[in-house]
Amino acid sequence: MSQNNGNKTSSVLNLLFDYMRHHKSSTFFFVAFGLFWAFTLPYMSYLFGVIIDRIKTQGIESVSVYSFVLIPLCLYISIHVLRSVGYYTNGLFSLLSIPAYKSETVKNIFTHLGKQSIDYFEEKNQDFYLIK
Repeated sequence: MSQNNGNKTSSVLNLLFDYMRHHKSSTFFFVAFGLFWAFTLPYMSYLFGVIIDRIKTQGIESVSVYSFVLIPLCLYISIHVLRSVGYYTNGLFSLLSIPAYKSETVKNIFTHLGKQSIDYFEEKNQDFYLIK
């Protein structure tokens, strides 16, 4: 049974690496966007906290709008916009590359299974009952 799990893992890894090999631009974007998202996630909260703390400590009347609030706010908004563009592009890459790859993989699986004899399926069925 552990042998089957090893085969499943290696099959999944083979599919993953095959996808990465054939869709290099999508893979690069997924990795780059994932890193950008991971590093900016805590920074967004930090910038929002900086804005609130500066207004709270300095008072709303005496806060220099540009130095205390505007710079962190611009960073906050620009990171948010970049993340939104990243989500859109991520969805676009997923729609363009993943369904085509899935259909090719399913076609290859059925082509492989279609070339097998009936003995192949009976042997697999027999192994299934032995495992249970």
